[in-house]
Amino acid sequence: MATVRLPLGSWARLAAPALLLLLGACASVGDYGTGYPDRGYPQQASRQALVGEVRNVDHGNRRFLVQEQNGGRADVAYDDRTRLVYEGREQPVAGLEPGDRVRVLASRDGGLWRAEDIEVLQDARTGGSSGDGYGMEHRGAISYVDSRTREIGYTEGGYTGGEQRVSYDSRTLVEYRGQRYPVDALERGDLVRMSLRRGERGWVADRILVEVSARER
Repeated sequence: MATVRLPLGSWARLAAPALLLLLGACASVGDYGTGYPDRGYPQQASRQALVGEVRNVDHGNRRFLVQEQNGGRADVAYDDRTRLVYEGREQPVAGLEPGDRVRVLASRDGGLWRAEDIEVLQDARTGGSSGDGYGMEHRGAISYVDSRTREIGYTEGGYTGGEQRVSYDSRTLVEYRGQRYPVDALERGDLVRMSLRRGERGWVADRILVEVSARER
């Protein structure tokens, strides 16, 4: 068979389109095929803002439950990379407590949400109407009950902490799991939510709801 020899210029003209196609394919793989660098964070499209009230907190396992304003519930986990902001300042996530209103930027991981950023919209301990006819509310852990002075001592957790005292009287109600108890049934370490009212000696505990008994902790 006779061999057809093409001039060198003809080879160049034939090879140029093929070379451009090859370079274009390489550029496509390099620009789009690898996606974003893998830093352990999900892509933006998988993130969602959860807005609602914190109901339960388990800082030992780094989890908390959010009752969303749309009626749903979200089980949320956090880690060392999670950032919490309150009144424009970054705070430790360990300060999060039941009753805080939050906006959480989180990503879905199976049945669990993983928080990246938490914004505290309203601190549970700033006071305000409880919505059930009572006055200001405070949350904390019981440190003592003095029946002689009719005084309750408690330690506030969360962002500021500190030892606090409040009076009680014959009108003070203590509730735990739907049943009523005398004030002296409170124990050191009980986690409580207290509705307060003004009295002659200052703030008086009107209603004390035991959220977590010290015996359960």
